[in-house]
Amino acid sequence: MKYYSQSSSYCKKMYHRLTILCLVFNGIVPFVMLLDQVRYIGPFVKYLVAAFSSAAGILTAVLALKKHRELWVQYRICLEQMKRAVNMFFMNAGEFAELEDNPEKRQKVLFAVFENISVSEHNQWAVVEQKDDKIEDR
Repeated sequence: MKYYSQSSSYCKKMYHRLTILCLVFNGIVPFVMLLDQVRYIGPFVKYLVAAFSSAAGILTAVLALKKHRELWVQYRICLEQMKRAVNMFFMNAGEFAELEDNPEKRQKVLFAVFENISVSEHNQWAVVEQKDDKIEDR
């Protein structure tokens, strides 16, 4: 659970940071275009525009490549599923209700639930990666 919590937080922060930087760079370009009228800055405007536009393009590509938003959502879903399983475990509810007298079996069932959540998360990413590979092959 700690892994999914930390990974979700990291991906959320990276997604927000990169998106904000991209927006800032895209927002600066029109302002820099106005500097063309300033006497000493004028000749360098095209270089500034190119730099900010390139930076925005690179950040957009990094966002698409790293998939921080998708990972953030997926890790958060797994974490919430695990929290639900832990709550059910401690409340002796759901699949743990019948195992109240057998603590060892309850722990094994909890482990199995966690393992199923983890495996389903990995399987979903395998499907996504296969789709991405097929798109790249076209």
